[in-house]
Amino acid sequence: MILCYKCGRQLPDGTKFCKFCGTPLTQQPPVQNVNMPVREFPQQMPMKPAEPQKKKPTKKIIIAIIAVILVIAIVVGGIFFFRWKKKEAEIKESSEHLEQILEESTTKPIVELVCEDYDSDGTYEAYAIVGETDEKEEEHSEFYEADIYFVNDKKVQKIKENVSGKTNGLIKLDKIKYISIEVYEDGTDEGKSFIYTAKGEDSVEADASGKYSYVHQEGNKIVGTDENGKEVEVVINGLLNESKTEVYVISKIEVTVDESSDSLSYELIYSYDDNGLCTEEKFGDETGYIVSQYEYDGNYNMITNNVFDTIDGEESFWTKEVYTYDANGNAIKSTSYDENDEVSAWTISEFNSDNNITKETRYRDDGSIRYIILYEYDSNKNLIREEKTSYDYEDSGETSITTRVKTYEYDSRNLLIKECDLDDNDYETYSYDENGNLTKHCIYYSGELSTEYGYEHENNLLIYYYRYSYSEDEKSEYTYTYDDSGKVISRTCLTEENKMLTVEYEKVYVPNDALDIVEEKQDEIFRTNFY
Repeated sequence: MILCYKCGRQLPDGTKFCKFCGTPLTQQPPVQNVNMPVREFPQQMPMKPAEPQKKKPTKKIIIAIIAVILVIAIVVGGIFFFRWKKKEAEIKESSEHLEQILEESTTKPIVELVCEDYDSDGTYEAYAIVGETDEKEEEHSEFYEADIYFVNDKKVQKIKENVSGKTNGLIKLDKIKYISIEVYEDGTDEGKSFIYTAKGEDSVEADASGKYSYVHQEGNKIVGTDENGKEVEVVINGLLNESKTEVYVISKIEVTVDESSDSLSYELIYSYDDNGLCTEEKFGDETGYIVSQYEYDGNYNMITNNVFDTIDGEESFWTKEVYTYDANGNAIKSTSYDENDEVSAWTISEFNSDNNITKETRYRDDGSIRYIILYEYDSNKNLIREEKTSYDYEDSGETSITTRVKTYEYDSRNLLIKECDLDDNDYETYSYDENGNLTKHCIYYSGELSTEYGYEHENNLLIYYYRYSYSEDEKSEYTYTYDDSGKVISRTCLTEENKMLTVEYEKVYVPNDALDIVEEKQDEIFRTNFY
């Protein structure tokens, strides 16, 4: 047997051609390593030689890829740059607009105004510091004798007044932005960080507000200093006093009166709920008080008024009033109860489309009418006429009817200048300065001047007041003292020694939709006790 040197198949001796591959066996085989093992292959078709591989242009492909990436980067970068420039322009335009609105509400210079879309609702708001500073070139200047305002297209709202401090900067959490403002304690350069954002048209205070010092953002963290001077991470995970405004309300008034060298003192104490609504008034001294207690519904309407006294340590019932309201918040019914909680009288009130009362009817417990009052208004919604008709029922069955009419006059500023009782020729006149401050109030009985009150103002503050009684030929003069924020803290009688009135305040957070109610109550307290 011989081997074909070409295909390696075994063939009979003497074979001249390989029957498998056709190779002539008379030719000398190529030199092989005799030690290499012989490998047999299965019968197969001759394989087509592989085509040589073409070398790919690697460098050109890489350059093309880089070029595409650069084009994409330029396009994306251009889009972000365009958006950034657009937002920057919007903030600048909104900032200038809100600054103009603010300047119409204050005469103090603007130290800093930070305009942002705080609640990411597509509208811009601003927190502004107006007051004094010695660092006009600084990004966040220290300020003093300053007020903090919240400003948007709808309103300018004073958040704090007459404070010193420094802005700590913006805090960005998800879609909500906050501003941290450091408010120093009196006479120091240390205080607490008050943190604000916005929700719709309202200012909102964060839950961590007023608890830490120097609250600011570092990367993704918010840090501040606790009461022990240790730097801690501050978590802002909720809102405190949402849609509320910080208001200082009168909590106590003490009055000292000198009568024949015997000092007679009394006090008025006011208590408030979490919404800043007055829940209790106490008038008296250590011997006892006359107490009025108030309750409110969810719309801040007073629904009950309980009055009693604690003279000589025993509680004595006076009256109880319960109020019913319509959908517009108008008190359409008032019901009086006696000490046995039985109805003693009630009043039905009617209102016009402007929510001004037009008719008031008072009933006795038996359903008979005690009186009817009709009200008329001018085109400016000012009350101009009040007609009261009273009904007295005789035992004989006859009814005595009396009618009294009061009229009211106003100046071009809609300020009341005269109210007149037409039946007795009793009337009162009022005068004002150019700022609308009351300067004189005169009372006439039967056409004769009885009492005259005079008032002087400075920078819209009441600084001097006198009362002259013509029947007693007596004149009392008073002057006022204010704290740094403009709140009255005392009234001193200049003509009578030891006749002094002092005032204490407390801070409350008032819902913005209840602000008018709270301010109206404070105005009532002020006018009752200070004028």
